[in-house]
Amino acid sequence: MMSAEQSEPPPSQTSRIGRSTLLLGAGLGVTGLGTLLTMAIGARALPSREYGAFVTWWALATFCGTIFAVFEIYVARHVVTAVGEGRAFQPSVATLSGSAWLVAAGTSGALLVSSLWLAHHVFDGNIAATLLLPVFVSLAMLQCLQRGVGIGRGTFGGNASQGMTDGILRALFAGLVALSGKHSMNWFAAAACASSACSLLVVHRVVPVWVRPRLSGTRVHWMPLMQLSTGIISAMLLLNGSIVWLSASSSVSTYTLGAFAGAITLSQVPAQFASAVASTALSNLSIAIDSGKFDDFRRLRNKMLRWCAVGGGLFVAAFALFGQLALSIYLGSNYQLPRVDLIVLGVTSMVMLLALVQQAALSAQRQWRQISVSWGLGCLGFTATFFLPFEPLTRALLAPLLAALIVLVTMAVVQATENRKWSRETLG
Repeated sequence: MMSAEQSEPPPSQTSRIGRSTLLLGAGLGVTGLGTLLTMAIGARALPSREYGAFVTWWALATFCGTIFAVFEIYVARHVVTAVGEGRAFQPSVATLSGSAWLVAAGTSGALLVSSLWLAHHVFDGNIAATLLLPVFVSLAMLQCLQRGVGIGRGTFGGNASQGMTDGILRALFAGLVALSGKHSMNWFAAAACASSACSLLVVHRVVPVWVRPRLSGTRVHWMPLMQLSTGIISAMLLLNGSIVWLSASSSVSTYTLGAFAGAITLSQVPAQFASAVASTALSNLSIAIDSGKFDDFRRLRNKMLRWCAVGGGLFVAAFALFGQLALSIYLGSNYQLPRVDLIVLGVTSMVMLLALVQQAALSAQRQWRQISVSWGLGCLGFTATFFLPFEPLTRALLAPLLAALIVLVTMAVVQATENRKWSRETLG
């Protein structure tokens, strides 16, 4: 039986995890700030109808691009194992890159087929922005592959640089578009694509991503990727789906839609930092699992969940007090939401933060099917909420909260089951 001293993680490990999380958090913070500045510039430079269309474009583009986060997680898990065993990780990355390009081609094809409908019904007649969606999807896919390699190798500085470059240039390009007098969402969509492309080039020297895709051997990965993609798609649906649904329902004014979208963006600050925590968690928890150090695994997981619970609670309180002020500064005084709506969005973001960290723990254990089931149940809850007899805005607020709670509880039950299995094996 281990002593208390032996069961404690080395201080160097805790400090390394803390430094890595702070580094990634800084990169994600700059990315989020760049998004906020871009939206703030757009709200002032574009007519209200055009701005509403751009907000919807950004939500759909982010949703489609983040589908490839499944490859970020899956690549990272394979790279951790390859590095730990002293093997070259490039063959696995090449195979997974081939799978990613196939998904990108399918997603882009679907967007192109529906481009005329999207332009007419969703993007206020802006066909150029619609055709830029496949470009953004391909760039987002390459960003995810690059980050996956960085997480697996532990080169978190490269991932942070990617986020900082993307965020800074996104806001800079949007500012240049506004100064040039281009009052069309097409130019803002082009600015978003350009900043993503530049971020890939800046980080390429640290984390190369230009590998030759390999299609042979991809079949063995499709089932885990499909299971994990259910979780990623559901997570993005929870984060951004309400905006698209509220826009398509045409049940609120353009100012209410813009305020709702802006408040969701502001409320997702903890969820942005969840990626930093989840990335370091995935890397370190995977190493613990591969080394058979289950006590270290449980300890690190519990510590990260505690950090996130405390941080999320503080954010909810701050968002309740200062959310409306932040929204007014962000978009202008015409964009208003009641305080109770801001509290609901803040709580949703905190629950999502905890769920994403728990997902990292299950990913380290390669529990792809359980992750899929958890998010699938959450997605069902999200969809069912829109059939409740409430006002459209209320349904749009409650849907992601109820779904996130379902996901978190389901994942906690799965983890508790795994803990009991480990305890029985240890006693046996």
